[in-house]
This record gives sequence, structure tokens and C-alpha cells, in this order.
Amino acid sequence: MLIIVSYKLTVFQEMDQKKPTDVSKPPRSEEESSTKVTNQLRPTRSRKAVACPQRNLQKAHFDSYHLAQDYLQRAVGHLNAKCYPEAISDFKIALQHNSESAEGHFYLGLAYFMISDYQKAKSAYQEAVVCEPGDATIHENLGIVCQLLNQHSEAAQAFTHAIALDPDQAESYSRLGSSLLQLGKRDEAKAAYCQALLVKLQK
Repeated sequence: MLIIVSYKLTVFQEMDQKKPTDVSKPPRSEEESSTKVTNQLRPTRSRKAVACPQRNLQKAHFDSYHLAQDYLQRAVGHLNAKCYPEAISDFKIALQHNSESAEGHFYLGLAYFMISDYQKAKSAYQEAVVCEPGDATIHENLGIVCQLLNQHSEAAQAFTHAIALDPDQAESYSRLGSSLLQLGKRDEAKAAYCQALLVKLQK
């Protein structure tokens, strides 16, 4: 079962719809201000990463999978209750039992983000990318924490990957433009902002 956590303005709710997390805005230029898109962390994944175990798995592996799911579910409960140290502890235990869970790494990154430990959040999202490279949301969140760490070259790469996987998100182009502007690439930044506006107009 996929566990969804939605967050907005420091309030967690278990719900099906996605509500992004507000984070600090990077400096905005005249070009960027025209897009009026805030830098927000996406709290839910766009694809299911955890599949049911195969019937031919050994019992030990089967039990390990379910232990991971139990800890993952409990960790999400802690996350909803804003008990971040407890959430981080349980996410880590879940990942000990299932280190290939993109879900576990994703939410661990969110927990670290909530305590403003952006370097560890970045590491968690990097692990999630390894587990699920085709998820645009993971790349997007990786880019956002890189921006918060002022690592704009890595942020631009992450947003570029996110756009390649999901080209219909105007925010991705705007965030890419922000990092490109910080890197002094004004022409490329302007093109990214223009694309953000175009995508918005097409919706």
C-alpha cells in the first residue's frame, strides 16, 4: 500500500491530493518575478515505488519487506504528528530492512527537510533517485534542497531531469531559471522562465 503524506504550511494531512510544501524563496530577478512561482517542496511522489514481493521470495526476505512497511507506516505517523526525530529513526530502520525503497528515502528526505537539515535531505533524495530514477518529483525535490544549499549547478541538473520526465510542470522551468540565473546564465534563465509562462498558458 502506498502511503501518501501531504504537507502545507507546517500542517500534515493524510490525503490523496498533492499539496506542496512552502520553503524559502531564492532571490528573484525581473524575469523570474514574471512567473510568480514560489519554490516549494513536493511532498508526494508521482509514481509507486514499492511493489508487492514475489511469491517465490524466501520467507526471511518476505518478513523483511513487511517489517520495512510497518516501520515506514509508523514513521509516516510520526511525520504527521511533527515528531521528526522519531520519524527519522523509524525511516532509517525501515530502510535497513528494505534499502531499495524509494518511498523510504523520499520521506526520510522530507523529514530532514522539516528540521532544516538540507544536506541530509539531499543525501536521502539522491538515494531515492538511485532507487527510482524515473520519478520526476524526486528530481524536483532534490533540486529544491540543492537550491537551499546554494548548490545551483546540481539544482539545475536535477530540475533538467525533472523536466525531461515531466515537461508539463511550469514550476520546474521557473526553478531551473532561478538556478541558471544564480549561475550567471541569463539567456538560458530567460528561456526557462519563458517556457514556464508558455506551459502555464497551455493549461
